Amino acid sequence: MPSLETTTPRKWRLAGTAGLLVLVLVAAIPLRESQLKSQLREQLVTAFRNRDVVALEQAAPWRELGVFGPYSSDEVISEAMGIESRFSVSSGLEYSDSICLMIVVMDSGHVEHFVVPRRPFDLCSVNGGRLPLVLKSSELREDSTL
Repeated sequence: MPSLETTTPRKWRLAGTAGLLVLVLVAAIPLRESQLKSQLREQLVTAFRNRDVVALEQAAPWRELGVFGPYSSDEVISEAMGIESRFSVSSGLEYSDSICLMIVVMDSGHVEHFVVPRRPFDLCSVNGGRLPLVLKSSELREDSTL
């Protein structure tokens, strides 16, 4: 029969290992979310670059997507998208001409925003540069143009 002295350290080691495993798993959740957000951003930008409506629709279950050019204010974003926006200031869009902002309202109502550099592809040039551009997934068709 093991003595109390030999089982207690083993229990502590197991508890420490379990705690470390939980910590690693919890830390990996934001990393995974960050990777998914980055992948979604790339899919959407690629769809715009290729003017591919089908790819745009299939990138994620979204209901509304907005593209905003440099110096767009939160008031412009809020009015165009019908959401409360604090993205312009936090992203630097209101003060910078080197980025565009893409805002996606998912079917679930969750709102994602993506800061998109204007190089190598200038997202701000979509729609002939007439921004803001707000698309509703329910209004897109395969023959729609981007």
